[in-house]
Amino acid sequence: MVPRIEQARLAAGPAREQAALRSAAAVAALRGELTADEIRHMAHRRRRKARAGQFVRRLGMMGLLAGGAVVAWKWWSAQTDPDWLVEPSPATDVPSEPEEQALG
Repeated sequence: MVPRIEQARLAAGPAREQAALRSAAAVAALRGELTADEIRHMAHRRRRKARAGQFVRRLGMMGLLAGGAVVAWKWWSAQTDPDWLVEPSPATDVPSEPEEQALG
């Protein structure tokens, strides 16, 4: 039974912190320290920062996936077409002097 209680406490941690933050903001608003416009502005900024953070994380993940794809493609290309398997180009003969005179 104890592991379930501990698991429930761990799961409730973020909700507890969020409730504490909201209650502190509500108390500040009730005291008149913050106006409704300031609260809306702060909430808007927080949402915008969260969206920007999501975008950066997604962009980073896409970059990692693209980099991994390039590395996998280069590795596969090297496995299917190794340098030692490719036949060398035929050697070119250097024409001797009589052949040069006949050609030129």
